[in-house]
Amino acid sequence: MKRITMILTALMISTSTFAIDSRDVSAAGFDKLSETQKAHIIGQVEQTAGNKGDQLVKDVDQWVNLGEKVGKVMGGAAKELGVAANEFSVTPLGKITMGLIVWKFMGGALIHVFGGLLILTIGFSWLFLMVRRITPVTIEYDVSKKDILGRSVKKKVSREALDDETSFGFIVAGGAVIVVSLIAMFTF
Repeated sequence: MKRITMILTALMISTSTFAIDSRDVSAAGFDKLSETQKAHIIGQVEQTAGNKGDQLVKDVDQWVNLGEKVGKVMGGAAKELGVAANEFSVTPLGKITMGLIVWKFMGGALIHVFGGLLILTIGFSWLFLMVRRITPVTIEYDVSKKDILGRSVKKKVSREALDDETSFGFIVAGGAVIVVSLIAMFTF
């Protein structure tokens, strides 16, 4: 029963973001009703909502940043369940609710930042591997020294330097990877 109550509370919190605007009420024909019909409908709404709808709209308008929003939503959910906000936030449903709230406000930006970092990582890894494949490796062995398995010990390992045209090409490719990753990060 406790889980069902927590799930219903989370659903109520998530559906309250789609509040009705006064223009929607006018477009539905509320202004065409008689005064007694309007009073009857308002009475039904107040009875159903218990004056919580107006307070929720006012609270949503007053939220300024994500931390304050998360705190109010978690506090409201905890109040509905009759537990402290700290106790609710450590429950599995509280963690899911926290994650959904953060995702609602920051999800798009996080996807773009993650995508840009992924492009940057894959791009520079590919460039690094290409540089290693292009440059030949020279290995010198010391034939007088042997390791445990009887092989000659490596004396010196060196890579040849890239010529100017190839290094310029890799610099341009690296710049292109940076530009593409920045575009992916900041075009949300």
